[in-house]
Amino acid sequence: MAAISVRICCIGLFLGAWTAVASSQQGAIDMSAPSSRAAREWLRACPDPPFGGKLLDGSQWKLVPKSKQPGADSMLHKVSWVRLTNAQAGELVNLSPALTSKNKDAVPYLLRAVGIDGFGIGVRPNGDVMVQGAALTRRPVAVERRAIIAWLQHAPREVYVVFYAYE
Repeated sequence: MAAISVRICCIGLFLGAWTAVASSQQGAIDMSAPSSRAAREWLRACPDPPFGGKLLDGSQWKLVPKSKQPGADSMLHKVSWVRLTNAQAGELVNLSPALTSKNKDAVPYLLRAVGIDGFGIGVRPNGDVMVQGAALTRRPVAVERRAIIAWLQHAPREVYVVFYAYE
């Protein structure tokens, strides 16, 4: 199986809210796996790093469970985000619509994500959104397409999707 070696020296994202220092000398991502090839189609790097922006806390976003991923995948087939109703968001993340957001002014958006675990979301004042997935691994792993619902004040202008493997 072919693997891509990922080297990460220092990544400063979200105005220093996330800083990781890691180096992967071995192939950490198994890009020959079918799920990894599909996930790669969703990756979109930010053209002007560092990203900066505000890191959303866990109450402002929820990962769509794997059992609901096929439906989310079809909604995100040609677009990187979709505006949802509170009822749709509740259905996708198994919450009652009354519990889907602390902020009544926020709107749920379904966003593309790539990873295994260790997700996070940052938002710039101009509406750009970065969704980061990560994995802590010492062996090649297959990454997956995932979907996240984020409650945002405004529709995303652009959505960037990144994945990092840490050793």
